[in-house]
Amino acid sequence: MKPLKLTLQAFGPYLSEQVLNFEALSGQGLFLIHGPTGAGKTSIFDAITYAFYGCGSGDDRNKPDGLRSDHAPAELRTEVSLDFALGEQRYRVIRKAEFERPKQRGDGFKLEPASAELLRLEGADGVYHEAEKLAAGWEKVNRAVEGLLKLGVRQFCQVIILPQGQFRRFLSGTSGEREKILEILFRTTRYKKIQDNLDARAADITKAFKELEGQLKGLLRSHEGAESTEVIEAAKFSAEALVKTLRAQASAEEMARAEAQNALNAAERSQTIFSEHAAAIAAHAEVNAKAEEMAALAKEAEAAEQAEPARYPEQKLRDALSQGEKLAASLPAAKSRLESAAEELLRAEEILRQIKSREEEKIQLERRLEKISELGNELKSLEALRGEMQAAESQLKAAEAGAAQVEKVASELEASLPGMRETEAKLRQQGESAGAKKQLLEHKRGLQNDVRILEESRARSAALAETGNRLGGALKNAENALTAAEENQQAVQDAWVRGQAAILAASLREGEACPVCGAEEHPALATHGAAPLPKDSLSAAKGRVDTARAQVEAARKSLGSHESEVVALSHRAGDLEERLKRAGFTTADNLRVELAELEAESKAAEQAAGRITQLAQELKAVEAKLVSLKAKLAEQDKALGELKMSAVKARTRAEEVEARLAAQEIKTLAEARAAYAATKAAIDEIKRAAEAAGLAREQALQKDFSAKELVRSIEMQASENALLTKSLTLAFQEALSAQGFPNEAAFRAALRPLPTLREMQQKLKAYDHSSLSATTRLAIAEREIAGKELSDPGPLKLRLSQLQTNLADLSRRLGDAERQVAQTARLLSDIAHLSEKRAALHEEFSVFGRMAEVAKGGNEKGMSFQRYVLATFLDEVVETASLRFRQSSKGRYSLKRATSHEDLRKTGGLELVVEDGWHGTVRPVSTLSGGEGFQASLALALGLAEVVQAEAGGVYLDAVFIDEGFGTLDSEALDLAMRTLMDLQKGGRLVGIISHVPELKQIIPSRVEIQADRQGSRIQMA
Repeated sequence: MKPLKLTLQAFGPYLSEQVLNFEALSGQGLFLIHGPTGAGKTSIFDAITYAFYGCGSGDDRNKPDGLRSDHAPAELRTEVSLDFALGEQRYRVIRKAEFERPKQRGDGFKLEPASAELLRLEGADGVYHEAEKLAAGWEKVNRAVEGLLKLGVRQFCQVIILPQGQFRRFLSGTSGEREKILEILFRTTRYKKIQDNLDARAADITKAFKELEGQLKGLLRSHEGAESTEVIEAAKFSAEALVKTLRAQASAEEMARAEAQNALNAAERSQTIFSEHAAAIAAHAEVNAKAEEMAALAKEAEAAEQAEPARYPEQKLRDALSQGEKLAASLPAAKSRLESAAEELLRAEEILRQIKSREEEKIQLERRLEKISELGNELKSLEALRGEMQAAESQLKAAEAGAAQVEKVASELEASLPGMRETEAKLRQQGESAGAKKQLLEHKRGLQNDVRILEESRARSAALAETGNRLGGALKNAENALTAAEENQQAVQDAWVRGQAAILAASLREGEACPVCGAEEHPALATHGAAPLPKDSLSAAKGRVDTARAQVEAARKSLGSHESEVVALSHRAGDLEERLKRAGFTTADNLRVELAELEAESKAAEQAAGRITQLAQELKAVEAKLVSLKAKLAEQDKALGELKMSAVKARTRAEEVEARLAAQEIKTLAEARAAYAATKAAIDEIKRAAEAAGLAREQALQKDFSAKELVRSIEMQASENALLTKSLTLAFQEALSAQGFPNEAAFRAALRPLPTLREMQQKLKAYDHSSLSATTRLAIAEREIAGKELSDPGPLKLRLSQLQTNLADLSRRLGDAERQVAQTARLLSDIAHLSEKRAALHEEFSVFGRMAEVAKGGNEKGMSFQRYVLATFLDEVVETASLRFRQSSKGRYSLKRATSHEDLRKTGGLELVVEDGWHGTVRPVSTLSGGEGFQASLALALGLAEVVQAEAGGVYLDAVFIDEGFGTLDSEALDLAMRTLMDLQKGGRLVGIISHVPELKQIIPSRVEIQADRQGSRIQMA
């Protein structure tokens, strides 16, 4: 990540909008932020962190509501905007804090919620525009930023922005804290996932193996508690043999059953045909008994069928005669109805003539109604005008009273302004010293902290002096012991050589060559002065020397580590004494008294400053309200003029209407309404009477017409029916003659109702069918029994039943045996299948189980897979950092990762130690002095950035910002640190420094100067 442009307003000490263009500094690579204490240098880093994560850069500065400027006007909102780059892509993040702005209408404030946006930018040549909105909303932007930077706020403030008091966090923090940073930067969670997946896979295999074991045991026990497959195989063989035997027996039994069944069928057939012959004889006799009855029925049916064609003409004639009688009976009543209708019509026409004579009266009433309506409208207008006049006068009085009240409030507010302005001036004068008091108080507190550290260093030095004497004595004793062991080793060596020479001399013979010198003469042979030493005495003496030498080395390392700590404490004490001397320090008691006085004065000044802000807001609110009241008073004056004009106009119009109504007989609106109602009622009564008379005449005309039509219709129907009756009589006579009936009486004697005739015909037809069926059945039965004898089926049934019982028993036994064969075969197949799966799981576990064990730490290093990867990355970081640390410490120090087994049991094995090349010691990083710790922290931060940039794709560490720490360095160390930071320009990295060290202004040409005054701080590029 590389910042490009920072814009902020109402943030920290910055009131008006300030812009810091980092692109103008990127050519320099290294820049300095300087300015007086409290001016807002650290607020630059706070603003960057706030833009990304919505909080400040330090643990004591991470409340969003605490970052707003205390002196910002009420209407000015706290906003921060940051343009930044990730690789070639540009982004912009905008945050606006929660804001209480004054209401646009009325008093009070309105809460504007906090907002945030993350945008992707496009463009070129310094002109960029929004291309895409990636996120909106406070928490959504937080998540989106973490996704882009691959860092949370805590990691961001440990590797990119290094706030006051937190610069050494990555160096001196716990392994757990260091592990979290490395996990995020190098994205090693995937290795933990691999480790967890292997563990889960091994657990799944183990679980599946146990389940298969249980299933196998269950399958075995399911067969009568068997303990092995041999028992099940034996049961299967026995069941198969039994199946073969039972199948042979069932086949024989089935053949016998078929023969018995055929014999029984033949016997039952003879029984059936002899029974059928007897039944056929009885049925034929029954049909012959009904022959005479059916002959008489046939004769009667024949006569009825002969009369049937004359049935229709006779029915039509009877219908015509009946209709003639009905018409003759209805004609007198129709004629009487006609006479009544004619009389009613005469009466209705007479009433209508009487109603029409009142038409002129109706016209006169309608004209009077129109005049009354016009008069009523005039009276309504008069009443409305009077109401308007009264309302205008009432509004005028209320408006005059309201204007007087507003004028009174405005006068009171205007009178209070001089006193409030005077109080504000006094408080502002008192609060102007708040900044200076606060800066001096912070300076004194720093001195007090230095005094405490100096006293602790002196106490520690006194304790270390005694320890040094003890360690020096231990080293001297160890060196004496080593000298004694070395002298003993030499004596043992000499004695062993002499012994070996004596042994060799004893084996020499005169004239034989010596194996050592080659001489054949041996004038002075060595002799035994004592018993020769055993061979292992040399190794024992050497072991004592090695032990003593190791003890000396250990004592030297302990003393060296002790001396390094003494030197570090001495340097620290010297630095503190020099700093206190420059600050004019006298005694701790005097310093405590000065601090108490300054704290009281600073608190009073801060309270005054806070009261100034409150009073300024109150004064501004009073002035705004006074302006609002004056504007309201002007509006009320204008409204009063308009109300007075409306009242005059209403009164003039009312007087005009009263003049027009003076000559009328009706004087009030009530009289006009009563006259209008009476006239309207008279007109309505005439209209209703006319409508009723017209309706009555229409109804009478309709009745007269209907009666005439009825009489005409009856007379016409009677004439037509007489002609039809005559024609139908002639047709009926012709039908009787045609069917052979001499007269109507003979016809009626032969005629039968149609249902009766149909029933007679059905009986005759059924009889004919029964006769033919009985004759045919008897003939067939006689043909069937020809040459046959009757047999008894009883014994045959008993034989067949016994055979069926035997066959059912065999079938049941055979089914049981076959099921036993199928069950055992299936059981053996299932067992074989599960055994194969168990073997496969066992082979799979031999791979995955071991891999999971190793990945969890079951290896010679005792480290998990993820911890091993993290340690590898940390080794690269430490190696890169040590190159700079050795340079800045003039070859003395380098960093290392602790590799002892004890250290590896700590979180991730990520403990750091410092190796002292001057004294050959290794000690914790916490023992480094302030300046040494700064150098190590700087080297580690830069090394981390370089390794991450090279190893972790997608993580961009193109910038680092450091707040203080350079004051702990001497001039030579400061020069080396600056060279290290300036070397970063070669890689295009941006490095920002906050420091009060004066020498840095001459060393770093690119600077950002923070200027502060009563109008707030300002950013100035130098």
